[in-house]
Amino acid sequence: KGEVANAMANLRVFDKDAETAQKVTLYRDSASWCPYCHKVWMLLEEKQIPYNVKRVNMACYGQKPPDFLALQPNGQIPVAVIDGTVLRSSDAIIDRILQMPGASPEIDQELDPFDHPQSTNLLRLERVLFSTWLGWLCRGGGRSDFERTLRKVEDTLSENGGPFFLGERFSLVD
Repeated sequence: KGEVANAMANLRVFDKDAETAQKVTLYRDSASWCPYCHKVWMLLEEKQIPYNVKRVNMACYGQKPPDFLALQPNGQIPVAVIDGTVLRSSDAIIDRILQMPGASPEIDQELDPFDHPQSTNLLRLERVLFSTWLGWLCRGGGRSDFERTLRKVEDTLSENGGPFFLGERFSLVD
């Protein structure tokens, strides 16, 4: 219960009993480096919503188990089952988690970035950053695209007086 966050943990209950974690199951990458899985994990941690984790290989690490493919036929991660509903993308999972009450209403309000007009564009920038990074990493080219995107990220961070994308406020965008 009192343990600190750890990307390799399979159960996180905070101050609650283990049974509460059964309401949320996150299917994430076994290596814990998928950024979309990480976004979901960080939101669960920030809101202190109890959850359990099932680990699934990324495509580059091997086959997906049949029970996972029954939930997500295309094999993409993350996937979450929340109160019996299967959510098949990080955006859908995040949207649902944002609707769930967390440890405090203040934290819930702070984390939800959609009251800020720049949020949608900032979330798009995150997608571009991941895409250019993956292109450089996996396809052996595109370093200049990745560096240009990194400069855009740095410029965007400095526009609101940082240290976060929405200024002094840590949110889902970060």
